[in-house]
Order: sequence, then C-alpha cells, then structure tokens
Amino acid sequence: MDFLYTEEQRMLADSLRRLVDQAWTRPQRRAREAAGRLDPAAWSALAELGVLGLNIPQEAGGFGEVPASLLPVHLELGRGLVAEPVIPSAVMGAALIGACDDKARDRWLPDIASGDKVVSVAYQEPGRRYQADPEGCRATRSGDGWRLDGAKHLVWHGAAAHAWLVSARGEDGVTLLLAVPADAAG
Repeated sequence: MDFLYTEEQRMLADSLRRLVDQAWTRPQRRAREAAGRLDPAAWSALAELGVLGLNIPQEAGGFGEVPASLLPVHLELGRGLVAEPVIPSAVMGAALIGACDDKARDRWLPDIASGDKVVSVAYQEPGRRYQADPEGCRATRSGDGWRLDGAKHLVWHGAAAHAWLVSARGEDGVTLLLAVPADAAG
C-alpha cells in the first residue's frame, strides 16, 4: 500500500497546516472553548480551504475525493488540536446523507460542503454502549412527517448542529435515518 501523498494532498496538508498554525493557537482554542459554541470564522476558514467538502460529490458542491484523502487532513487537524465538528458533520453526516435519496443529498450536502450547515449523528442510546442499532427510539408516521419517541445521548457536537441525523426503529422494524432540524418542536 502506498502511503505517499499525491501532489494535491501535499498542497492541501501544507495549506491546512498554515491555517491551523495561524488560527488554532492555544489562546484561540481556549477562547473558542470558553465561548461554548461553534466559531463561525474558524468553520468558514475550514470550508474555504475545502476541508468540509472533500468527500462530498462535485455535483453537490464538494470535491468528490476518495476517503483516503482524509488522512492528511485529519493528521493536520489532530496536530493542531482542532475541535470543530469536521468528523461528525463533513465525514459521518455527509457519508450517511450521501447514501440517501436525491432529495436528502440535494437538501444537505451543498450546505455541509460550504460550511453553511452542520449536522451531527444521533445514534447512541442510554444503556446501550457501543450498539449502533436503535432499540428505544421509535419512528411512526404522523401526517406528512414522522413522530420520534425515545432518547439519544452523547451526540458528538450536537449543540453546534443545525440538524441531527437520528436513527430510529420504524413501524415495520426497519431502521430509519431521519434529519431532525435543531429548531424542531419537541
């Protein structure tokens, strides 16, 4: 297996290293942590560099790179102790949405790639450590939409999300993935 960076990967890693060195100093990281919310300027800087759209298809506003392209990016993010929700939103969330229908992809992927929206995956349930299949969270049809009953916890960067991708067991026992806007009632 070849672990050498391509020219594009090396250029991205170098650019990201410069950005991290400038915008993620210890005082800046501490200030972001103390604020307790996502720093829009820092998030936009990651989006402008292409970090958030790396694995999102080009037709959805991303770069359509293969998953291996994440290696140099996450090495640099880790080196700089970057705590922004890149993995839950631009990696996990984007991959899950990418496997959904065209409507979901068109609705969410361009906004994730541009940094306009943050999503987080809500799959863990209380008392079910390391089990990803939903047991206590149920989804039933309600009018034109769905009704969710149950609880999720430990949602990685859930407070920064504009929407949560919630796994739930449907009426027929099939696992569903529902995008729940953060401002939804209930």
